[in-house]
Amino acid sequence: MPAVLAVDLGKSGCRAALWLAPDQDPAGDATPARSADGPGAPGLAADGGLAAAEQVIISVCNEILAGAGHPAVGALCVGAAGALAAPDAVRTLAGWLSARIPTGEVVVCSDALTGHAGALGGRPGLVLTAGTGAVVVGLGPAGLVQVDGWGPLLGDAGSGGWIGIAGLRAALRAYDGRGPRTALEQAAADQYGELTGLAGQFGSRANPARTAAAFAPTVAKLAESGDPVAAQILRDAASELAESVLTAARRLGLSQPEIAITGGLVELGPALLTPLQQRVQATDPALRLQPAAGSALAGARLFALRADTVAEPYLHRIRTAAPAKE
Repeated sequence: MPAVLAVDLGKSGCRAALWLAPDQDPAGDATPARSADGPGAPGLAADGGLAAAEQVIISVCNEILAGAGHPAVGALCVGAAGALAAPDAVRTLAGWLSARIPTGEVVVCSDALTGHAGALGGRPGLVLTAGTGAVVVGLGPAGLVQVDGWGPLLGDAGSGGWIGIAGLRAALRAYDGRGPRTALEQAAADQYGELTGLAGQFGSRANPARTAAAFAPTVAKLAESGDPVAAQILRDAASELAESVLTAARRLGLSQPEIAITGGLVELGPALLTPLQQRVQATDPALRLQPAAGSALAGARLFALRADTVAEPYLHRIRTAAPAKE
């Protein structure tokens, strides 16, 4: 059976992997034969996001295929940030990839959907993807439900970017004397340099949300060490994420749905995850968040292998004329 190539393109980074025996354990996180990493892209809905995505995807795919001796690829699946808000860009990207990657099939969809498939193995339920951005995606009787994922200016409440920005704002308020003293002030100076230059740094960055998200682990560490300002930011982030989860659960129409959490914010640990679980269960004691069963790459691999998952109506799939050689 031809190989399967999967790409997970987020705002903070890109991961890609190649499986030479894709028929084994299609719903699991099997070890790939080759993998590669690349930079992130601002999202397909962002200005310049499509061009950035094309560049990153072709770079990681070419690296993998060259390293593997250019095997026959049966299918390529790309989960890209911003895809739910940019259907035209999804179609354009799929067509562009089908003309440049020798494969029998190209699938393009939101990274939230590949994250959902990886987390729940293609089953109905809810997945909170919390990294630089934040979105809850549900698939069930009501179809596709999305809550948040609206980007750093309009949404992504409780995300890594949101936490980082809140921490930096608190640092600047302390620096000005407008807010309470906090260890975030010195921590921000240590990480970004003189605070007087912080606004200029963010104004010059192509992806300011990613720059801010890099401060989220520092906020979590200070919260765990007892800084009250940092701890409040983590509690506020947990409340925002819990509200998104509970809203999606109400809209999905499933009784006691499976709910998984995935993304970089999982690494922040109890400082975020404990108040998040508490806030969800305070509203509905039957709801429990569980670790994701697999990664977004595993979800992309699943979509490349199967066209019968609950997410299929929301994928853009192109079958090409490329030969499927053994």
